[in-house]
Amino acid sequence: VINRRQAKLGSARIRQELQSKGLDKEAVINAVASLQATELERARDIWTRKFGEVALDPKARGQQMRFFASRGFSGDVIRKVMAGEAGDSGGQRGKGSEVGHSHHTNKISKSHA
Repeated sequence: VINRRQAKLGSARIRQELQSKGLDKEAVINAVASLQATELERARDIWTRKFGEVALDPKARGQQMRFFASRGFSGDVIRKVMAGEAGDSGGQRGKGSEVGHSHHTNKISKSHA
């Protein structure tokens, strides 16, 4: 289950699937612990394949967040992926995210000027 599902699902969803199969509680805990270390990286990979661009409007952003939540990714991981927080992945994701944050900062600056 783990090898087959880890490329698409978060740790919480995999834990639920393993528990539903009646596996030993300690085996499930150990398996999930190893997955949590790579959850952010896996979520970023999924985001890149599925969406590929920063959601600028709230509706699209909510859709992306619900997509990850329904697949068992933690709220912390979802927030980091959506914010484009720096990580080893860098690449286009980081650049697009910086543009989104920069735009937001400019909007705030103008309103205070």
